[in-house]
Amino acid sequence: GASAFAQIRVLDEIRLYEGAAPGSETWVQDNEIQRPFGTERLVMNVAVPTVTPYLPEPSKATGAGMVVCPGGGYFMLSIDSEGHNVARWLAEHGIAAFGLESRFPLHFLKICLTARCRAYFFFTLSPTG
Repeated sequence: GASAFAQIRVLDEIRLYEGAAPGSETWVQDNEIQRPFGTERLVMNVAVPTVTPYLPEPSKATGAGMVVCPGGGYFMLSIDSEGHNVARWLAEHGIAAFGLESRFPLHFLKICLTARCRAYFFFTLSPTG
């Protein structure tokens, strides 16, 4: 039978910076760490900020878009429950969504907010096709 949900396209993640992101040029931390939390995942130790585009079915697209910034108390990301799942829901309802994976170093707040601003401007200033 027909699905109750609209078909969406999930594109490959996009790095927000070529090379090292500003402020992380000397980082030696390991790659990100993913931990299961029930049926969801938590992500920690993010060094490379990215966004993952979730695009609605063209016939259902509203023309609206949103950057989804998952929470996690500024030390981890609830990447599934507050990130990917939210972005999928938005896309299923006609809203283009861009799931952000922010960095969290020792001086995390300034860096995290910088990545969120970069993601916002990346999608508001990029030409549309």
